[in-house]
Amino acid sequence: MLDILAANRDGSVFSQVHEIDFDREYNPMVTFGRGIHACLGQQIARMELRVLWSTRLRRLPTVRLAVAPEEVPWRPDDTATFGPAHIPVTWE
Repeated sequence: MLDILAANRDGSVFSQVHEIDFDREYNPMVTFGRGIHACLGQQIARMELRVLWSTRLRRLPTVRLAVAPEEVPWRPDDTATFGPAHIPVTWE
């Protein structure tokens, strides 16, 4: 059985598996599947994310983490999804 929490976190492929890197070069991620099993909605999902982040950063250009990156609370390992429980931010 495959562990879905391990997807996109292979240390031999990604140099910083526990960090979000928006400037990361292209990589063979498996988020949207591959080949005949590729997600049909992947292009619209990518477009929505680009619009979301560009709009958010344009409207709140001073948004910053309210805590040190290592203090961002993560979901427990027993959840179905991996990532922060929430992201505390501040802006002026």
